[in-house]
Amino acid sequence: MGRKPMDKQRIEDPKVRAVWAKRLMPLLLRGELHNENMETIAQKAGVSKATFYKHYSSKELVLSDVIELKIEQISSFAALLFDERESYMKRYANALQTVSEELAGISNDFLIFLKNRHPELWQKIHDLTALATKSFRAFYEQGIEENILENFDVNVMALTDRIIINALTDPNVLIENNISIATFIEEYFLMKSKAIFK
Repeated sequence: MGRKPMDKQRIEDPKVRAVWAKRLMPLLLRGELHNENMETIAQKAGVSKATFYKHYSSKELVLSDVIELKIEQISSFAALLFDERESYMKRYANALQTVSEELAGISNDFLIFLKNRHPELWQKIHDLTALATKSFRAFYEQGIEENILENFDVNVMALTDRIIINALTDPNVLIENNISIATFIEEYFLMKSKAIFK
């Protein structure tokens, strides 16, 4: 009679995992670790495989932590849009700069990988696009009310943003047009800012 396998006790330490997620994020978002095993990923995180397994039982959990961290970083744009210490135009510029910088390291290969292999994590991308649409809509409404923005139809503008953002989450659109997600966001919102500010 063989030994009964024991369940490994996992350590729930979000601070440690956040440090590793930050180390792994650039590699994962560039698509460099898709086909690597846990031992290689642990090495890239700077820890032993045994230590890594105490915190993670699978690559999917590692990827989930990285996605959560990246979404948190991108989502910081929303607070910048409503930072009343800054002028309206500066808020808009700061929010766009943050989004652009945070998206800069995400490769089209990574988006394809995420969409095709991890639909449950891909849903988090859609949740982020919903936050972006809602935040910019509130920004437009406030700007029109305060007579800083042109008086345009907020519903149309929010819908346009939603369509654009949804198109950007389709990596094939970016590949077909040979453009990065960061560049597209930067150019789109720059063009739009020239039309909406008085």
